[in-house]
Amino acid sequence: RVKNAKYFSIIFDSTPDISRLDQTSQVLRYVVVEGDHVSVEESFIEFIDTKDKHAADIASMILEKLKSDGLDIMNCRGQGYDNAAVMKGQHSGVQKRISDVNPKAQFIACSNHSLNLAGIHAAQAEVNSVTFFGTLDRLHSFFSLSTHRWDVLSTTTGTSLKRLVDTRWSSRGEAVKMVKNNFEKILESLEILTGINENADTRATAGGLLVSLQSFTFLTYLGFWEPVLAEVNDAQNYMQQRGLSLRDCASKMKALSDFLDSARENVADTSLSFAESLCTKLGITTEPQRRIRQKKKMPGEEASDSGLSYKNELRREI
Repeated sequence: RVKNAKYFSIIFDSTPDISRLDQTSQVLRYVVVEGDHVSVEESFIEFIDTKDKHAADIASMILEKLKSDGLDIMNCRGQGYDNAAVMKGQHSGVQKRISDVNPKAQFIACSNHSLNLAGIHAAQAEVNSVTFFGTLDRLHSFFSLSTHRWDVLSTTTGTSLKRLVDTRWSSRGEAVKMVKNNFEKILESLEILTGINENADTRATAGGLLVSLQSFTFLTYLGFWEPVLAEVNDAQNYMQQRGLSLRDCASKMKALSDFLDSARENVADTSLSFAESLCTKLGITTEPQRRIRQKKKMPGEEASDSGLSYKNELRREI
């Protein structure tokens, strides 16, 4: 079918398998014309064991693979990879090396991967955000590494925690949503595991997690990330559907961008209100558990340096 279509685009993506060996998936995209019906189709070809990770070696592997498939690289009209420097590099990346062979093979970065990277970098922009996701990761590890603790959680909440996955960053939305919707039940599970019948390590870890979860900062970020990640997750799931056009994907990304722009005006206040409401309900202090950062005095300012208030600092971070 690809040979009959003549022109095609290539998509190569590398990922480690369960045995920790790198495998590269090969996908071809092409146009099929049947009478008056025209459709863009995508076919998975196979997985290729990948030992070398240098751009020159990967480019050579791609060219050799296309040759063995009986496909002429000069008929290639597009190439798509992730945003790794070795793949997208403008001067010596794989896309540049393929373009040197065939300038008509235009490179387009994976939009889903770009969105994934944007989310990862956003989550790392502030220490409190890093701490928030670190707490979620510790929470999942604590319950998942013990069948007994997992049973306590399942019995109490009627559900299970979701694991954080960097390769599909929006999946964190599922983890955050689960914690937000079952927050009080999760606290109840941790309280049970601080009981005298548990071993010392379990009691200590459960107690530490209770302190981390019952903080105003954690709850503020819980209220912030849940609606944001819900929109990101929706966009990523949408863009993985079959049969979408470039216009469809661009429209969805524009809608996500518009949502984030509009949310800037009120998301901080909404997040703080969520945290304040839950703290009031559960009797959790809204006072800081650490020293507040002092505002740096700039040239020409008054001598007074009152610093940022706790809530204003969180508002600034968000």
